[in-house]
Amino acid sequence: MDSRVDATKSKEEMLLLWHEYGRQFEVFEPREQPGPTIWEPELPEPDKRGRYDSQVIKHWRMLDLTKRFLQERYAQYSILRTPDLFFDCLVQGYHKPLAIPPEEREFYGWPERGDPAQWYSKAIRMGIFQWQVGFSCRSRGCRRTWCDLHIDNSQRINPADVFRLIAVFEGFGTAKALTEVASWFRVNLKPFELKGKRKTANTRYAVSKQALALVIWPRGSIRRQHVEDFIQEAVDIIRLSPDAEWHPRKFSVDSVFISKSVIKDATLYKIGSPAFRLFFWLHVRQQEEASHNRFGVEISEVEIARSLDVDRGTIRRWRKRLVELGLLSVEGKRWTVGYKIK
Repeated sequence: MDSRVDATKSKEEMLLLWHEYGRQFEVFEPREQPGPTIWEPELPEPDKRGRYDSQVIKHWRMLDLTKRFLQERYAQYSILRTPDLFFDCLVQGYHKPLAIPPEEREFYGWPERGDPAQWYSKAIRMGIFQWQVGFSCRSRGCRRTWCDLHIDNSQRINPADVFRLIAVFEGFGTAKALTEVASWFRVNLKPFELKGKRKTANTRYAVSKQALALVIWPRGSIRRQHVEDFIQEAVDIIRLSPDAEWHPRKFSVDSVFISKSVIKDATLYKIGSPAFRLFFWLHVRQQEEASHNRFGVEISEVEIARSLDVDRGTIRRWRKRLVELGLLSVEGKRWTVGYKIK
């Protein structure tokens, strides 16, 4: 057999193991991982002064080295010693505890001094996002809303790179973080560049979940002759929604980010049935799940039927319609909805 064929087969087998690892430990999303055809993309070359771009450190092939860096730097905290990639947030080790009223501590059973340990326990998730090593915070109780990784921070960075992570942990700037990381990796890195306003690379409609609920849960049943009216109502809600800069790790509590292709490709009219209710409901749920680093929607037909207040047979018909159009895939209890029509 040709050696190139052997190499490709080996990489495909490794990729399957990689995906299985990600599913088992909930740390990788398969579609964001490198594939055999792009298994080893070229790393950036140094400039004339021998300095590398910081993107080199973020490259997915640096996952193991980055893990070792964190293990050594924070050895006293014994993080990342097991196969999974969840570890405690270390902010509490470098920053003063927050002021919490005694009565509140007593009510929640929190210690008399210091922050509650549950705010930080296994809060940080390390993974590969869009082929780069990154970190996200999944704590729901932490009140350090100033933190760049905090889930309630409107300017949240998710995922954050290793430079931002140690800067947040230890309370210094990213310039110092760059120096610290470069020293451990023994590589000469270029300083971060100060850039102006970032150009919008991708925008979506930021559709109010409250407004969309009027379409997902209409008053009364939708009769066949009224389907087009409801679709037009949904189209109007979307088209009148503001544009928002979007990337795969951007989420909102109040809005769902809907692709421009829904209007451009007349997706709802092509669905042509009340199945558009399931289409929108899944998109809302899918983005909510993704904000907690869960991929797709793990749910049964019975649970969906109960949520949408219809019978199971109706859900099966809607599911069949969306699958026919290529808008939905279902593997076991995992439902994944998209925008691309066959």
